[in-house]
Amino acid sequence: MPSLRTVVLRDFSLEENYFDCHSDLRSPKIKQLEKNNEFSALFYSSEKKIQLRFKGTVEIFHKNSITKQRWDNVTPSSKRCYMGPYNPSDILEEYHPNIPDNVQFKDPTDQDSLSGYNNFVIIRCHFYEIDFLKLKYSGHQRCKFIFR
Repeated sequence: MPSLRTVVLRDFSLEENYFDCHSDLRSPKIKQLEKNNEFSALFYSSEKKIQLRFKGTVEIFHKNSITKQRWDNVTPSSKRCYMGPYNPSDILEEYHPNIPDNVQFKDPTDQDSLSGYNNFVIIRCHFYEIDFLKLKYSGHQRCKFIFR
C-alpha cells in the first residue's frame, strides 16, 4: 500500500518539470519508490487558499555529482541526521536520538560526515501533471496542467 509522508521541498524547476527532496537511503520509502516510481504530492497554502497536486515519477540520486554538490551545501548540523546508527523507521527498545554520540551536541567535521553522505539521497520528482485548485467562497477555480 502506498504510504503518505511529509517531506521538505529542497529544489524546484518548472522549466525542467521537477522538484527535489532529500532522504536517507535506508528509509523504507526508498525501497517502496524503487518498486514503484510513481508519486502524487499535495501542497496547500492556507494563506492563499491554493492547493497544488502533482503527479509523476521519481528518480533517486545516490553518490553522484548532483548529490555531492547538494551535500556540500547541507549544513553540518543537518548532516548529522544522515549519520545515525539506526535505519529510519527502525523500532527501538528505548529512546535514542539516532545521532552518533561524538556529534550529538556539536557539528561533525567533514571527515565525520562521510558516513552520512553514504546514506544521503535526493529524490527527484519529475512531474507530468499539476492540478491547481483555488478555493473561493464564490466558487472554486480549477485548472489542470499536463506536461507530456
